[in-house]
Amino acid sequence: MSRNDRSKSTSFLTKMDKMLTGTSKKKMVGKERSSHLPRPNSDIDLNEIEEDQYNIDNLTDDQVKDHFQKMMTDMNIPDESVMMKTSVDKMRIMLASNYKMMAQTQHKFETPLDYIDYLKRDDLSVKALFKVLESLQVALRSNRIQWVQEFSQKGLKTLLSTLHECYRSGNNNRHWDSVQYETIKC
Repeated sequence: MSRNDRSKSTSFLTKMDKMLTGTSKKKMVGKERSSHLPRPNSDIDLNEIEEDQYNIDNLTDDQVKDHFQKMMTDMNIPDESVMMKTSVDKMRIMLASNYKMMAQTQHKFETPLDYIDYLKRDDLSVKALFKVLESLQVALRSNRIQWVQEFSQKGLKTLLSTLHECYRSGNNNRHWDSVQYETIKC
């Protein structure tokens, strides 16, 4: 194993430890290690976290492995064969931690592409979809015309896909009705 590979492995283990425990194993000067993840910001955040956990728990073992493989690729982990030997239960825990971390860091959208990429994700809860559409509506009204034009090229197609999903999934469901309404307002 080369020096570069070892540093990537160490970096990966540090990232995974941070995801699972909220801290890394590096010695923290002047601070005690926290034994729990950060508290959710609101009841809505807690509901989204619970919903993500429910979605992960309902995945088949093959789906868990696929999502885990995708997470490994996203994190640029080169030696996936070692990590793929991990038990499915541990993969579920790591996926849940990854989703929690992503939820805490990915709620900042700056470019139209940020919104488009987020809306295209297939693992979004209805509540998360609703929140991002509310944010998009504000962004479309408050950003410069160039930003809106940049969004319109790919964004309209994404919004139409969202409407299609509303019609496909939202039979007499008030949450999907809210998503549909926000999509139309955009």
